[in-house]
Amino acid sequence: MINTQILNDILKKSEAIRASAKTPLAVFDLDGTLFHYNKRVRNILMDAMKDKDDQFPGARTLIENIPESEYEYLVLDTLKKYDINTPGLQEYIYNFWERWFFDNKYLKYDKPVPGSVVFVNKLADEGIKVIYLTGRDVPRMGKGTEEALIQNGFPMQPEKAVLMLKPKYEDDNWEHKNSSIKAIKELGEVVAAFDNEPGEVNILADNFPDAVVGLIISLHSPNAPEPRDSVLRLHDFTDNQDER
Repeated sequence: MINTQILNDILKKSEAIRASAKTPLAVFDLDGTLFHYNKRVRNILMDAMKDKDDQFPGARTLIENIPESEYEYLVLDTLKKYDINTPGLQEYIYNFWERWFFDNKYLKYDKPVPGSVVFVNKLADEGIKVIYLTGRDVPRMGKGTEEALIQNGFPMQPEKAVLMLKPKYEDDNWEHKNSSIKAIKELGEVVAAFDNEPGEVNILADNFPDAVVGLIISLHSPNAPEPRDSVLRLHDFTDNQDER
């Protein structure tokens, strides 16, 4: 069941926005916020180890036995965590992961965060325009991202949603999201925003102080700052208690 308390808070804010003839907006990151990507990582790792038993003896079985719930944000930290240090393996795995993690091919393995599909659709059905603000890029991940959103049931109709991707893979995630905020403000007024990166959720909280801003607790970059006091801490979009 979706988190009705947070949903109702957002809907109340959206009513006030509509009364002022503005469009209410809800901003969502994708990786780690609307989608868990552990299965993407697992399939990349397993494909990386195909026909590599002679080159890296025993490594495939060790990697295969790592529970998805134990994956770290950085793929090499996962190997270190399980003392998988076969000579040459770390460099090979990192290069393979970097090539394919940011690619359309494996996005089909991502799974929606519990409650996310119903939650986002409810907002869209209530007239709140959904903004997918992500660090994914157009050339390598655009097609797969659109397909994954549609196939998993997230709203993608032009009148209901906008997908904001990086123009190029090389573009910095933070700069992309910072620069996108101006464009978002021109579309309407943000009533809700969710991200899994503490640094990026702070940017959202600073720019949209009147919105409901939530941190989805999942894998995120190391050395992240503490979220603002106003930010909700959530494991997903169900009726779990927030941890603020």
